[in-house]
Amino acid sequence: MILKNLLDSGACVVCDFDNTLYDTSSFHVKSYQGALLAVCGVEVDIRPYKLQLRGKSNRDVVLALLAIARGKYPLRSEPAPELRPLFEAFDALPGTEKEKVARIVEKRVEFLVESVGESVPVENLPQEMKVLGELVAFLRKIGTKCGIASASPGDFVRTVIRRKETSDIFPLDFVIGSEIIEKQEEERPGERLAKPHPFSVLLSAGKAREAMSSPCHLVAYIGDSDEDCGVIPNASEEDMPIVGFIIPSSKETRMELPRKYRGHHGLTFLHTLADLVR
Repeated sequence: MILKNLLDSGACVVCDFDNTLYDTSSFHVKSYQGALLAVCGVEVDIRPYKLQLRGKSNRDVVLALLAIARGKYPLRSEPAPELRPLFEAFDALPGTEKEKVARIVEKRVEFLVESVGESVPVENLPQEMKVLGELVAFLRKIGTKCGIASASPGDFVRTVIRRKETSDIFPLDFVIGSEIIEKQEEERPGERLAKPHPFSVLLSAGKAREAMSSPCHLVAYIGDSDEDCGVIPNASEEDMPIVGFIIPSSKETRMELPRKYRGHHGLTFLHTLADLVR
């Protein structure tokens, strides 16, 4: 059992949330599209760009969409004509770019949190990723509590965890969400603290560490994306060591990520969450 051996050796556990624990893709797509319609007045299908947007902060998703629309996104030298109405409408909005992006983000967060609110039936909440139940059962049996480091708004993450009745494993105050990351970025101008920066993972690990009865010497981080992979090499020597367990959540990343990070010390690629506990 990979996870049991790590815990026995003094590791704490931190998980990514989106598409690692719960399948949230459609919720994010609808919230961004709804926000762009509400603020910019344009209907945009962002699904073709999910791979480019995955794992980014709220602000960086909006900026990436605008860059793709203008042909200024890395590896995309041609403008995306289907997104032209977006940047035209965005440019026509009053205010600075920062203010306009902030309005879109505020509306996006509002829509996202509403999509999992109390009026929404539990069966319509994000579904568990494959065999999450097996991981949760194992963690309950041994009494381990895990942190969560997410690019999603904390209220969204906490609401799903609470309503799915897994807050005994993923305590709500162990959740580090986008608002904490963005607040720190404002206080540290010029720094980008969203993953692959290890900031959120280490901050959540600190909370998980405090709940442990024995000393913690290592962070076991579980994720699914390129940004999650990047956390491990971006940790400095002064940080607590991090080892990563990556379960790619799409057909494309199942092939791409192991190639990209082949031979990288500290990263292990798995098929499902159950591989950690069997």
